[in-house]
Amino acid sequence: MAIFTTYSRYDSQDFFIDENNRKRYPTFPRIDSTELRDESDLIVELKDGDRIDVLAAQYLGDGTYWWVICMYNNISLPVGREIYPGRKIRIPKDINKIISYIKKGTGDG
Repeated sequence: MAIFTTYSRYDSQDFFIDENNRKRYPTFPRIDSTELRDESDLIVELKDGDRIDVLAAQYLGDGTYWWVICMYNNISLPVGREIYPGRKIRIPKDINKIISYIKKGTGDG
């Protein structure tokens, strides 16, 4: 008798295939960073050992905003091969602008 099943809590969820042919589950609208880019955005060149959550705490005032940096730079995972020394990432100066954009897209704002 099998203890584990092949069922997943995501089996009944809608999904889409992204531009890299990966299965994605919609959460809230993706950030179109070209629409939201601002002259005041910071451009940060990653160094060895940099972590997105630490950068979020340093530049956005809260490490839990790591996902904003990821979405703003089309980073699917905040660890691994997408985070490497020398990569330049854009960090929004105005976090409230991003939050308002997301709320507007989800109907919460």
